[in-house]
Amino acid sequence: MKRHRTAATALLIAALLAGCATEHPPMSEADWNSMVSREYPGKSAKQVVDAAEQLWRLSGGKRFMIEHSESGLTATRHWQNYEPMVLITGVDDWTLDVTEADGTTRAKVSIRTSQRHTTASLLGMTPATHTGPRVGGEVQGTSIYDLFWARMDYLLGVRSDWMSCGDSDSRVSADVTWGQNDALCNGLNLPDEPPKPAK
Repeated sequence: MKRHRTAATALLIAALLAGCATEHPPMSEADWNSMVSREYPGKSAKQVVDAAEQLWRLSGGKRFMIEHSESGLTATRHWQNYEPMVLITGVDDWTLDVTEADGTTRAKVSIRTSQRHTTASLLGMTPATHTGPRVGGEVQGTSIYDLFWARMDYLLGVRSDWMSCGDSDSRVSADVTWGQNDALCNGLNLPDEPPKPAK
């Protein structure tokens, strides 16, 4: 019975993903590159890297493990969600690459997420658990990137207002963007705090 429930859950998830894929066809390479990258004239690579680190610290504090590299930053967050009889564990992996040339810094971000489910059940009077395989990949949709760059723009002085998770959710509801923004807006394990105003 437990195996059948697990298989049914996997089929349901696959069906939901297929439905999303039908509603939002694959993006062109040009559209994808436009979504994941930005240019910041007059900003140094260090300014852009510092802004990204501040963004992740605001979104999750010490929950993000941030490492500097020659090309930019990586940020990793391990998380857990609990549902009745189910433990969901996941990992979000961010990579930000920056290049600086002719007074302009070009930044490109990618976000991959993976998760696995552990379900608990009773076989007679004996508790039992089943852990499924880890599944995931590059986050699809425009919402998370729209939110990331809006916050980067604010922190770099390009934009005057901070995009909250509620603002981001509203843009999804209005079909301006689509997809999940959980990597920055999971209310179960991430705060939604704007930067403190400069004194």
